[in-house]
Amino acid sequence: MDVGNSGELAVPHRDAVAHGKIRGPRPFTGISRMSLNPEVGTGLETILTPGRAPKSAAEALDLAKTFLSAGADYLMFTGGDMPMEYYKTAFDEAKRQGKAINARPYGPILGPKEAAELGGEQPEPFGRTC
Repeated sequence: MDVGNSGELAVPHRDAVAHGKIRGPRPFTGISRMSLNPEVGTGLETILTPGRAPKSAAEALDLAKTFLSAGADYLMFTGGDMPMEYYKTAFDEAKRQGKAINARPYGPILGPKEAAELGGEQPEPFGRTC
């Protein structure tokens, strides 16, 4: 999953492997991930650069729509530090589009229980997207 090729490279890499242009295991990508503590940037980031910190539930929804429309196979979340409404709007959008959710819900706000309650319990998420 993401095999180190996230951001703008993720979808072209996935598609090149799928079409036999390059060799490799079949990758799946979330393109980027949402967290209030993303990696330190270089100043050259784009909307698809890994590690985005939404500032509102509306922005979390916009990011979810952007990642999914750019070709993400699933939405990714690291940590559990965003307000619950950020997760809810993004999880709802993933479900609406039939996409999976990849979360590392270790709190303090989103833990495993809360992630499951929002619909993050998809044991075989990629059967629908590939």
